[in-house]
Amino acid sequence: MLFNITASHASPMVTYVPGALWRETMDGNATGQSSVETYHSTSAIQGEGRVFFTWFGSGSVWIFGARRPSLGPYQVLLDGQSTKFPGFRDSDTASDDAILFHLPSSLPPAVHRLELINTGGDALQPILDLNRIVVQNEAPNVTEITSRDPRCKWGPTGTGSKGWSNNGTTRQKHNKPCDGDLDAQLHARASKTHLLNASQGSGISVYGTLNPNSSSFAAIVDGWASNTLYPNSQLWLASEDEELLYTTSGLLPGNHTLVVRNSPPSW
Repeated sequence: MLFNITASHASPMVTYVPGALWRETMDGNATGQSSVETYHSTSAIQGEGRVFFTWFGSGSVWIFGARRPSLGPYQVLLDGQSTKFPGFRDSDTASDDAILFHLPSSLPPAVHRLELINTGGDALQPILDLNRIVVQNEAPNVTEITSRDPRCKWGPTGTGSKGWSNNGTTRQKHNKPCDGDLDAQLHARASKTHLLNASQGSGISVYGTLNPNSSSFAAIVDGWASNTLYPNSQLWLASEDEELLYTTSGLLPGNHTLVVRNSPPSW
């Protein structure tokens, strides 16, 4: 069975290059009917903005963003295969949450790389907006572990320690001086995937809330640390939707240990 993994525009798994060309924007829909609260936007007038997303998975791929009259030409590279799009045309219907790219055919189980490029050169159509990226993976079984699960251990502990604290609902928050905080509502979804050697493996995805105070962090699986991950959240939101903080797959069957470490450079 395939299941969806959604990385919003604010997810640390999404990389913006160069970062200076992208900004998080609050939707300015005057009617208040917008289904998108915030999104990332770039203008080709300032340069060629790119988005990168890498994951292990199979199945389909979607990129969602705004399809407005200001949308210019853009390009999608999936595992090196290029598809070019003309941007907004007179026959298009404007939408703040449209499908900018969809691969209906099923990808083989492997590590895949997705790149979205703003190639617009027209001053009247320079904009590219990103809402979210949706990919799929094979999941015969999915287990959800919340932050209150006894299998979750929170540290450091002890009198005066600057460790994790419960916010009174379902979240654990890590506060450290000068480091901001990482809201880590730990929803560790252990899912099985089919690997290239036809054996079965496991994967894990971590979800939490993000805001402008969210710090950098690292995810360590079985002793192997990810690169330092940086949230792309710059605005305070009225909602506290769960965001994809980290995902990995292709693990061998068996028990695994996940450590989420706040502000790793200071540890």
